[in-house]
Amino acid sequence: MNHFLWMVSAEVRKVFSRLIAVLAVLAAASIPLGVTLLMYQLRDGGPTVNGAPVGNFITYSAVEVGSWTLNVRNFLVLPLFLALSTATAVAGELGDRTLREVLVRPVGRATVLAVRVVALSLLSLVSLVVSFAVAMAIGLAAFGLPAPPVVPEDYPGVLPLLGGYAATFLCDVGVIVLVTLVSLLIRSVGLSLVVLVLGWGADFLFRKVLGALASFGVESAAGLLPWTVGNALGAWEGWATGYEWPRFLVLLVGTVVVGALAVLRFRRLDVP
Repeated sequence: MNHFLWMVSAEVRKVFSRLIAVLAVLAAASIPLGVTLLMYQLRDGGPTVNGAPVGNFITYSAVEVGSWTLNVRNFLVLPLFLALSTATAVAGELGDRTLREVLVRPVGRATVLAVRVVALSLLSLVSLVVSFAVAMAIGLAAFGLPAPPVVPEDYPGVLPLLGGYAATFLCDVGVIVLVTLVSLLIRSVGLSLVVLVLGWGADFLFRKVLGALASFGVESAAGLLPWTVGNALGAWEGWATGYEWPRFLVLLVGTVVVGALAVLRFRRLDVP
């Protein structure tokens, strides 16, 4: 166990020494600031809908800042940072042969892969903690906590929002494991990212088609929608209205299966 923790510590230092990790943390801290400035602008004016300012439909509170921050963070911003960090740690080190130096040690390949996933998961955790802390600090200073009669009694509070950030961490781990498998299969940082972006785009269009069919009363499409990969990786979205268990089930099973495939691929991989 001590040896594993030492390996994780060394890998964490390596992950956070890369520019992409530093930029990820900076982005996590910057998003709440940008969200708060946007909310201020909308409150003082901005576009209108049917003659009414958009700002009239916004709840100005720390929870709303945290909610907007979570949505912006998860809209490809931090997932792309995590994907690039993962591809660099796997495909990048395969390409520059630094991974070979690790494999010559008496350590199982599954352990080597697990260490990287844990270190990258810590990057996700740090980014989430930073986003949540900054959003709450700025939101409390700017707007305070939501309270009746400004908001309805069923308006979600800080604890449900914190649950959304925790659920996001699980989704991030799923992304990291998926990118690990793709990086092992393709062994190129650039091509891995291209394949992932194309895959996410195809999944997005597939879900839109299913949603359109469901709106026309196609029950099979409505039943299939929660079980798609994109919806599984977006399981955090239910923090305010209620979680859908199929999303988390697909996320859990998918992460385990993809992780097992990654280990199998890594064990059979010829590392030059």
